[in-house]
Amino acid sequence: PDIAIGCGRQAIAPLRALKAARGEKIFTLYIQDPRTDLAHFDLIIAPQHDGLSGLNVETMIGSPNRLTPKALKDGLEQFKQPLAALPAKKAALLIGGPSKAHTVSKRDHAEHIDAAQGLLAAGYGLMITTSRRTPDWVAHDYKALAKDNEAIWLYDGGEPNPYFAFLAASSLTLVTQESTNMLTEACCASAPVFRLPMSGKAGKFKHLYDALKTRSLVERYAGQAEDKNFTPLTKAPLNETARMAERALAHFDARGKALN
Repeated sequence: PDIAIGCGRQAIAPLRALKAARGEKIFTLYIQDPRTDLAHFDLIIAPQHDGLSGLNVETMIGSPNRLTPKALKDGLEQFKQPLAALPAKKAALLIGGPSKAHTVSKRDHAEHIDAAQGLLAAGYGLMITTSRRTPDWVAHDYKALAKDNEAIWLYDGGEPNPYFAFLAASSLTLVTQESTNMLTEACCASAPVFRLPMSGKAGKFKHLYDALKTRSLVERYAGQAEDKNFTPLTKAPLNETARMAERALAHFDARGKALN
C-alpha cells in the first residue's frame, strides 16, 4: 500500500513495522494521540482537545465518523414509517454512560429524565438511544418512560440501527457530555445540539466543549426547548472528517513532491 492508516494502541506496532520495512515507499497515518514519539509516523490526526502539535500533526474538533449527507438521507428513507408515527417536532436523546473521566450520578440521571419529560410536555416526540456503556438502572428508567408512550421511540440494541435516522430527523439533539463521538456526530446533522451533564472533572474535555460552542453553538441543556418561544440558532453541519481527509492527502502529496 501507498498509505497505511491505523487507530488505537494495537495499530502502533504494525504501522512502525510497515515503516521500517518499506521506508519512504509507504505513508503512515495514525489517528488519535499515540502517546509515543510522534516522529514514528508520517502524519498524526488527533482531537484538538488532546493538545498535540508538530509539523506532522493535524488536529480536528472531536473524532472521525461515518456521518455524511447521504448517510443521513438514507437513514431517513430507511426508517420513514416509524418516524412518521412520532410528532412533527422530534428530539433525539443520545445517552452514554461512565467513562474514564465521567460518571453518571443519580442526580445527573434525574436531570436527564426531567429533560425528556419536559420535551414530551412541550409536544416533542422522543427518539432515545442508549449505548453499551449505559448502566442497567439508567436504561431501565428509559424503558419505563417509553412503555405505552407512542411519542417515544427507544432503541436499545439490535439491527437495524436507526441512529443516523434519529440524527437526521431531530429538531434538536441532547447528548450526554462524556462522549466525544456522540457530541461530534450530532453536530454533523443540522439540528441544534445540547449537552446533558455528567459528573466528573471536565479536564481536557472543556476544550472540546468550548470548540463545539464556538463552531456549532453547543450549550448545556437547561430546558431551552421547553419554552414556547424557543428559536434555535442555525449552524452549518460539522464536517471535520472530510477536512482531515483533505489534509491527509495534502501531506501525502507534499511528501511525494519532496522525495522527487
